[in-house]
Amino acid sequence: MEEIAKAAEYATGALYRYFESKEVLYTAVLEQKIHEMLAFIKQRVESATDPVESLRRSVKAHLEFASHNRAFIQIYFRERMEVTRAGKHWERIDSLVQELIQWRANGVELGQKQGIFRQGEPRLYALALEGMISGLLRDWLTRDTTRSIESQADFVIELGLRGILTQP
Repeated sequence: MEEIAKAAEYATGALYRYFESKEVLYTAVLEQKIHEMLAFIKQRVESATDPVESLRRSVKAHLEFASHNRAFIQIYFRERMEVTRAGKHWERIDSLVQELIQWRANGVELGQKQGIFRQGEPRLYALALEGMISGLLRDWLTRDTTRSIESQADFVIELGLRGILTQP
């Protein structure tokens, strides 16, 4: 906390006034960045006219955000692997992740109603897509720092679409 206070040009006591521990401060930063990510993705999708284009834009936006916020994504994945995290601050982070998954599931459901996407549980399709995005990001963070993560968006999109489109 002393190092954080010094870097932020605050007294350590001032930080403790707002954040009871380093973990609470840490999760507040994570929560803020996830809010930014959600807003970024939704803003990029808002003018899309159909569910397929919405899906494409949401994946591209997700990976673009990750590319511009690599340090945050590294921290997020490192901390999210700790599945035993407890406390309201971790619950808020999980609820934001669930919000993104549900938002994508709503898009899948809309595509199903229009006959574009095959029938099935929309949330499972959204979870599968989230899993592909997460796997790609983990690989990019740990193994391959030379390629642009945005250049991999089309792969995830096309693979995801093959599984969900009624007609390829």
